[in-house]
Amino acid sequence: MQFFINTVDFNMDLQQAVDMPSFHTCHFVNSFYPRNAEIGKVFAEQGIDINELIALQSKGNILHLLSSNTSGQVCAVRINPQTGLIEGAASSKGDGQAYAIGW
Repeated sequence: MQFFINTVDFNMDLQQAVDMPSFHTCHFVNSFYPRNAEIGKVFAEQGIDINELIALQSKGNILHLLSSNTSGQVCAVRINPQTGLIEGAASSKGDGQAYAIGW
């Protein structure tokens, strides 16, 4: 969702949106056994504005700060509506072995 918002609402190109610091929550029940849910737990990468993190914490969220480039591995391919060209982007987060391929 964060990647989508970055591209649609903030007009970032695919690689910019993929490379932005990310966050995730554990609010919803996990689809895998044992199907845990951890209400209010937020994992946020270094690089997210400190004021945003403070605002989340003031609303009762429990923050877990992560190192840069450790969360939110994303690959994306789209047809650019202005140029008609196929564009791709891949995240170097995590183990750094993501690929975006289009033809």
